[in-house]
This record gives sequence, structure tokens and C-alpha cells, in this order.
Amino acid sequence: MFRKLGDNPVTTIGIDEASETSVALLKILLAREMDLADVQFRRIEPTTRPDELPDDVVLLIGDAGLAADPGDRKVMDLGEAWHQWTGLPFVYALWLIAPEADPGEVVPHLLAAYRQATEQGVNDGTQGAIYYQFGAEELSGLRRFHIEAAELALADPRIEPIFIPDPVSEQNS
Repeated sequence: MFRKLGDNPVTTIGIDEASETSVALLKILLAREMDLADVQFRRIEPTTRPDELPDDVVLLIGDAGLAADPGDRKVMDLGEAWHQWTGLPFVYALWLIAPEADPGEVVPHLLAAYRQATEQGVNDGTQGAIYYQFGAEELSGLRRFHIEAAELALADPRIEPIFIPDPVSEQNS
């Protein structure tokens, strides 16, 4: 998948700083196939023209990634690569509540924001590739990601997240 581009080894990867989660996911997927010690990661500014960059691989996030003209580069969806490898969905983002915060105080505000966006028909630009419910499969994917990231020292293995019930998914059941 990544070891070579044609006859050329992958030696440099430009990474968009917009998402450390995506950077960790890329490193996990790369580590399955190659020695990361042989690869130089370089921070880049978001761009819609990755072919203008000197890197062998370019990671683009969000709007820049969705609007990018790949030129001669092959486009790869990291979430799809994760799913093909693990059989699990990938969770790119979630709401995190500090341990000392009262979920009963915070969750209603988060749900109100979710409902408002849903009612307004907010378009995330992904043509349905992103969805906003969190169930058992997503939890399994998130836990697997934590294990894989911890093995590469990309996450603290001592941290065990506690998940509160997802009222949106429970209401839709």
C-alpha cells in the first residue's frame, strides 16, 4: 500500500496539522507495512494542490482534502483503509468531557447543538461518508485505535476512556 510509489520508496510524508487523529491513523497504517524510522514526516500548510509539494505522500484534512486536485497522485481514504484492515468504522472526532465535569450539565448542550445542525440540514461536504451516531461498532473501532496507537507510543496506554451512554443513538433505537 505505502512501501513504494512505483519504483520509488516512500521517504517523506507531508502532514496537514489540522488533525492529529488522522496523523496517528496514517502512522498506524504505515507501520503495518514499513519501518517508520525510515520516513521523515514534515508539517505542511493545507493545500488544494498536493502535486506541488515535494513529499512522496501528502496527508490532507478537512476542506482542503475534500477540495484538493490530486493531480497525478493516487487518492486514498484512510478511514476506508482502516475499515478494510480491521472491519471496524473509524471515529475521527468525538465530544470529550473533562473527568471533573458533570455530564448531566454538558451533554444537553452538546445534544442541542447536534439537533440544531441536523434540523438545519448542515452539509459536511462528505456525501454521506461521515455520520454522527456512535454505537457498539464505533466504540470497538475507537478502542482498537487506542490499542494500535499505544503500541506505537502515539497514545498513553494507561488512559482508559469512560463512555457515557449516547442519548442520540439510544433515542434512534
